[in-house]
Amino acid sequence: MSAPSTEQDLQEIVAKAYAAIAKPDQMVELIAELAKAEERIDDFSEKADAHLANAANILETLYPTIGDDYGKISTQRRTKIDCDLALDGKFAVISYNPDIFETGDLQKGGIAVDWLLDPSTTNRTLKQMREMPLDSAGVFLQLFVTPTSDTGRWFSVIRTVTSQGETFVFDAVRLRWHENAGQTFQTALKLTDTEIELTKHLVTGGKVRSFAELRGRSIGTARNQLKALQRKLAISSKEDLLLLYAGFVHSVEMPKDHTAAHFHQCANIFDDPVSGEIAWEEHGDPGGVPVVYFHPLEGALMTHRISECARQHGLRIIAPWRPYYGDTLGNGWSIESAIKFAPRVSRLLDHLGIDKAVGLTTQAGTQFLMAMAQNEGHRLKEAVCVAGYMPFVAREDFATIPKAHEYQMRLARMVPAFARIYQKAMLASIRDGEFYRFVENFYRDCPRELAVLRDPEVLSTIRRSAAYIFLNGYDGTIDTMLSWAADWSSLCKGITIPVRLIAGDEDRAMPHEFLRRAARTYGFDDPVFVPATGGFLINEQPDYVMQYLKERFNAS
Repeated sequence: MSAPSTEQDLQEIVAKAYAAIAKPDQMVELIAELAKAEERIDDFSEKADAHLANAANILETLYPTIGDDYGKISTQRRTKIDCDLALDGKFAVISYNPDIFETGDLQKGGIAVDWLLDPSTTNRTLKQMREMPLDSAGVFLQLFVTPTSDTGRWFSVIRTVTSQGETFVFDAVRLRWHENAGQTFQTALKLTDTEIELTKHLVTGGKVRSFAELRGRSIGTARNQLKALQRKLAISSKEDLLLLYAGFVHSVEMPKDHTAAHFHQCANIFDDPVSGEIAWEEHGDPGGVPVVYFHPLEGALMTHRISECARQHGLRIIAPWRPYYGDTLGNGWSIESAIKFAPRVSRLLDHLGIDKAVGLTTQAGTQFLMAMAQNEGHRLKEAVCVAGYMPFVAREDFATIPKAHEYQMRLARMVPAFARIYQKAMLASIRDGEFYRFVENFYRDCPRELAVLRDPEVLSTIRRSAAYIFLNGYDGTIDTMLSWAADWSSLCKGITIPVRLIAGDEDRAMPHEFLRRAARTYGFDDPVFVPATGGFLINEQPDYVMQYLKERFNAS
């Protein structure tokens, strides 16, 4: 049997690319095939580029970007079922909370729907559950918590996929504190800050005694504060206060929690008279020594932990959103984009009244810092790359890094349309709860990096960033991917200010010898390797990074 012709080979690859339109997460499996095809098919770039661009256009039509979707970004498949009741696809019990279902009548593996649901509506309810979209916002159902209950209790339920397969996840409706509602409650009822803090403490399950301990007051003082609050509100007990708050929350239309938690709006916009708007974030100490931060793919937001470390070390981190991110206008692509961004950052520093700053970057923001150091180096005391990427020049350079990194970099360099279809497929996968597959594929051999991306605070920051990053499309992440994958070694040459490379000792994306060779080639200082850290060094060791930046500013 003869081997398939080059044309047949190409047609099979193209057909799989179009098939990914129906199920965007299939792009994960296609990456390796595309990379291997690029090795064996002559002129693969020219032959495949138009097809991938067309597939990306279709994806854009079928899966328009919607801000609400970013609250669903997940960096791992849900395996731990942390809820009050979990049923599998056949409605058998996977787990339950014995504090709610106290009688012991529920048995793992047993079918419980014969008494959990109202017999008169069981069939209709089961049909409703089966037809729920995966990982949708969910619905409210009333369940009985014992076989002999006369009254039910309300639960929220979602249909998802876990390590157990199809799973129905139930959470009892509890009284929860909502920050927006709490602020409105305080304003409407003219409560003092202490009174609203006491209310919040009780709503979230605290006791008067623990409130006193937290504030360093006596139990008698706290009780008097509660009595004064009750008199002001014309109520007679702590329970009345909770009922009053619950009634208030449900009578006032509040923004959705996921919108409040995940939507970000940048408050800082500079209208550059030469190149148009540039947005920026500020972290740390507003009066501290200036650090200009060239952000990675994930955006210019930082976790509270990083920002607090910057504040403690007296650093003011100015983080301009890069071209095509959010409100920042773009000009050019890849290396050209980085070069044209440098003078814009200088004009932003002029606008802020800053003469010089330390330059900081991490990961795929490095090419932008290098362009700044090369073309506007007089504005930087020095450039500090924390787990920053260095350019891959020769084909053999790729052999030093994990295959997932190699494949994506090679494809984005050789077939530019790949960056577009990859980014769009990744975004489209959010709706189906399959985004984690892209994360796990890219960091398959990088356990430290996966652990950081699964940290709740890091994930929350990514979600907040995402809606703003894609405010006007996804050209920003495409530009990042193109510039990261290009041979941008020209940006590293002729830099006259110090360039310092700080790397994670366990960062597989930037091997030790590769970084040392790059430092020698471009005349940078020898890399510093931080033990027990990886590619997200700034997240793992923020105190080390901020201390280093402060020392470099003072030494320069």
